[in-house]
Amino acid sequence: MSSKICLSLLYPYLAQASVLGFERSFLLSELGLSETHFKEAMRRLPFSDFLTAVHKLIEITQSSALGLQSGAHYHPSTFGPLAYLMLNSATIGQAYQGFLTYEPMLNEAVKTTSIAKGNSVYNSVVYEGYSDEEVAPLVEAHIASLLAYTNFLSFSPRKGKSLVKEVLFRHGPQTDLSEYKKFFGIEVKFNQGVNSFSFDPVILDFVIPGADTRIVSRAIMELDAIQASRRNERQFRSEVYDFIKEGFYDSLPSATDGASAFAMSMSTFQRRLKEDGTTFKGLVEQVRMDKAEVHLADLRLNLADVADRLGFSDAPAFFKAFKRWTGETPADYRKKIIQKSSDDINHHD
Repeated sequence: MSSKICLSLLYPYLAQASVLGFERSFLLSELGLSETHFKEAMRRLPFSDFLTAVHKLIEITQSSALGLQSGAHYHPSTFGPLAYLMLNSATIGQAYQGFLTYEPMLNEAVKTTSIAKGNSVYNSVVYEGYSDEEVAPLVEAHIASLLAYTNFLSFSPRKGKSLVKEVLFRHGPQTDLSEYKKFFGIEVKFNQGVNSFSFDPVILDFVIPGADTRIVSRAIMELDAIQASRRNERQFRSEVYDFIKEGFYDSLPSATDGASAFAMSMSTFQRRLKEDGTTFKGLVEQVRMDKAEVHLADLRLNLADVADRLGFSDAPAFFKAFKRWTGETPADYRKKIIQKSSDDINHHD
């Protein structure tokens, strides 16, 4: 199922675009958004739409460093209710652990892990299902924001020294190398096997000035309630997805069939899906896409057979849809499957 992300995480990109001289109202108009979209602190949208918006901002501003430079614009409002937990944790370590725990509430598409080993804390950032270059600005913003926010919380930057020991990116440089050194204070390595950064464990012990630890328990209760609500949303979306998927064995189910299966009126059924940021049509397309990849792996089926099994009127309609989903043709996708199988066989010989 498609992941979601909080719209508030777009703030830093808009802020950096404004620094570059672009009016916020103009930017929102170009993105098809308005200020009313931001009134709800934890409003979410599909991650693919968010990614499109970021790349649109890069195109508008002609700034390939937009992701990196937006990292400096993260502030409490960016993280919504999670900010109360982070601002009132006793130390950076506690704040960071809180962030890692509730990060999926902000961004379901990313996974950040942290491991203490020896005299360093190693942190990795992963966006599964997306190419390195596609998510490059988001990865740079993510890592830059965590470091900038650490300074913001502790007010304890080490003068003359970088906050980090090492920064690695899977993608290539998006802007001049001097921009990276200026921001991180060290030489950054590109085209590596991971997106990661490491720092001295002593940073985790930095005290957060003005923290009121009494607020932490209340913040955790609120965050847990939000997560519980999100789990319920995902459960309904998953149930509808499964209903459509099972229906494909007989015939393509309609929205009317779905509403009837869940004992809801059509308006209620559509509203529940809309509240979860999806539609019945969108879920049908998701099922088709997932099934297409499975059927293409079955070399006994020709491409016309696959199109028929997915409920398309003809093969060209399927080809067009698959190209839109994946950026490649069904034939090219199948060639990759065959090549991989051949490589695996040769590897084990």
